[in-house]
Amino acid sequence: MSSQFPDLKSEMDQISVPVEKLDNIIAETVSGTKMKRTKKRIVMYSMSAAVVGFGLFLGSAMVSPAIAKVASNIPVVGTFFNDVGDEGLKIAGQKGLTQVVDQTVKDNGVTLTMNEIFYDGSRLTLGYTQESLLPLGGLERPTILVDGKEINFGSGFSGEFVTPGTYKGIINVTLTEELPEEFEMNIVFDAVGLLPGNWEFAFPVKQSSEVTVIKPKDVIDIQGAQLSVDSLKIGPAGTDLRVKVISDEDNRELDPFALNYYIVDDQGNRLEMLSGSGHGDTIEGKMHAYQNLLYERLVAGVKKIKVIPYDSSLNQKDFNEETILQENGFEIEIP
Repeated sequence: MSSQFPDLKSEMDQISVPVEKLDNIIAETVSGTKMKRTKKRIVMYSMSAAVVGFGLFLGSAMVSPAIAKVASNIPVVGTFFNDVGDEGLKIAGQKGLTQVVDQTVKDNGVTLTMNEIFYDGSRLTLGYTQESLLPLGGLERPTILVDGKEINFGSGFSGEFVTPGTYKGIINVTLTEELPEEFEMNIVFDAVGLLPGNWEFAFPVKQSSEVTVIKPKDVIDIQGAQLSVDSLKIGPAGTDLRVKVISDEDNRELDPFALNYYIVDDQGNRLEMLSGSGHGDTIEGKMHAYQNLLYERLVAGVKKIKVIPYDSSLNQKDFNEETILQENGFEIEIP
């Protein structure tokens, strides 16, 4: 093994375990307790042994750097998002707004654990752990069902190896439709890298209550089309913008899916876009295009924002102030 991941077995072999003393302690404890051979009593003894073993493990971790490294990488229930790079998820985790799943499925030598999720109506994020003997490729795009019905969605994956065979990952799900405040979720993975298999999870999901929903009624004309903001959802982990563009089917002036949007608050900060997806339908000769865009969270104290559309299809060398299609865009008051 490399110097980064030392031989854990040799480290464990060097740990001095007081076996004789431990046997005496257990013997004295057992002799001082009435021996009722019930299932409950057996379970209690098993738990006690597990606690002793875990105590020895933690004690050895204090003196062994190799063991300490592994101990520090074990995900702690309820704190999965606390050390990720996404500031919004950190805040959600610190405020106790995430939901612990803690389900594990093993197939073809690969163990997947769905550790924790966050859902606030504007974003759905899943934290998982992948374990195998050898490092494998990333997860393939899963199938997701909400109350038994498959949904369409966009997705983004990120994460890191915490040991050679353990990967801690995050899946950001960009929703293309409104979901209920509470629902039963099934998520199925059929491949890890090139390795096929079946890893299926089922658990209830409840929307976080700390979300502000704004539905502006303004419509602006832009290159022969009508642009409106369907909704703006403001939560502790992000800002969700949903826009709609309606245009004639033969409109050649504007590609609605080439539009992106600046969100600028009244303190002069421009929010970074984290992810996005879009879809469209033709209804009675009109193209109805929808985009769902997730941005970083708004800072505290913001009272107003501007949503400014711009054409992202232009070459970077042509990008200048004239590419902004509506200088003022939408002004939205934040309650």
